[in-house]
Amino acid sequence: VWIGVRDPSGELFSLQGEVSRRLGALGLRPDKEFRPHITFFRVKSVRNKPQVLEAIARKASFEVGELTVDRFKLKRSVLRPEGPLYSDLLVVRANRGEETSGPGLTG
Repeated sequence: VWIGVRDPSGELFSLQGEVSRRLGALGLRPDKEFRPHITFFRVKSVRNKPQVLEAIARKASFEVGELTVDRFKLKRSVLRPEGPLYSDLLVVRANRGEETSGPGLTG
């Protein structure tokens, strides 16, 4: 379950452009359009799907305030029975342009 993010300043899209440039230099191209969002949680399965979707729809429009994004992290997600395992593949800091690479991705 996620919510979309507005970017009136354009800074988030600027950061995304820098990330795309760096990943492009590694031969990686996006397969989807960039949609800034915040993921709240994943749902493996649900018993009462219609009721859950209705509850989510009732809360579909709300303000959560402001959030400053100071870095982008490209994450690896390995889904396991005991829960997901996340690791950083690439970190790009906003405004400073610093970059670090984690295991599995060099730059």
